[in-house]
Amino acid sequence: MSVLRNAVGLGSAVDPTLGEVPEEERRRLVRHIADAVGKRVARKAQEAAAAGVPMSEEAERVSSVTEIHAELASYNESRVRTGGSPLSGFAQEAMVDVVLAHVYGLGELDILWRDESVENIVVNGPSDVFVTTAGGMKRRWPPIARDEEELNDLIRRAARQLGHNEVEFDARHPMLDLQLPDGSRLFAVYGGEVGNGVGVEPYLCIRRHRHLNVEPARIGPMWAIPEPAIDFVIKAFGAGENLIVAGDYNAGKTTVLVLCRCVRVKADRQLCVAVIQWCSARLPSLSDASQPCAGPSRSVHV
Repeated sequence: MSVLRNAVGLGSAVDPTLGEVPEEERRRLVRHIADAVGKRVARKAQEAAAAGVPMSEEAERVSSVTEIHAELASYNESRVRTGGSPLSGFAQEAMVDVVLAHVYGLGELDILWRDESVENIVVNGPSDVFVTTAGGMKRRWPPIARDEEELNDLIRRAARQLGHNEVEFDARHPMLDLQLPDGSRLFAVYGGEVGNGVGVEPYLCIRRHRHLNVEPARIGPMWAIPEPAIDFVIKAFGAGENLIVAGDYNAGKTTVLVLCRCVRVKADRQLCVAVIQWCSARLPSLSDASQPCAGPSRSVHV
């Protein structure tokens, strides 16, 4: 487990240096080093490719770590010259993790994405972040971006890296709705004063589906549903009855669909899935987007 993951707990202030570097200075330093290292390593990779000996991903990452340590050594020298103390070994390794997350990962969102206990990440602007963990516990998380422009950039990067596809996210393409390779969902709304967005601020919601291989025996204990009721639904659906899946936010509708997908059914079946529609042209927060409006559901052939 990385030093960064050991340094913070869910819901705590994300300070990997444990107070050795002030927050604003740390943010500027991380972005400066990430930018400098990214450019230098990219140049090395291009030169190696031109020479006919392309760098492997592992070699590129090792080169990045070396460059980060060099940048931090220069930063430590500047601290000493101004009468300060160099970073401790712990803080320096934590800063390496943070910079690598900005170069190769999702920046300050990276720690949440890599935590398997996190189910939902809701971002209502740069500083209004909420995290829901397994078991339903919801906690406020510290800011993940400096401002709206940086959050919009982070959303683009998250969509590219998690969805493995190039995406357009701007005033002309103000919404993202992606299914990620692991089955999770990423939804975002372009917003803020930078470019006349749809939302008052940029919004992001990532929902991780932890139950992708569901067995009927697990559903009952998971939701405290009697086993005969689960057995009835499965047999009725398998026998040819139609099924409507409805429920509140985070109630488990997708999990039910995953379960039904595994049931052998007759041909030309339909699932009726409730669709949440947008209620406002310009949303004050992402939480308002979760309020359903009157409207039709849609049927999906199985």
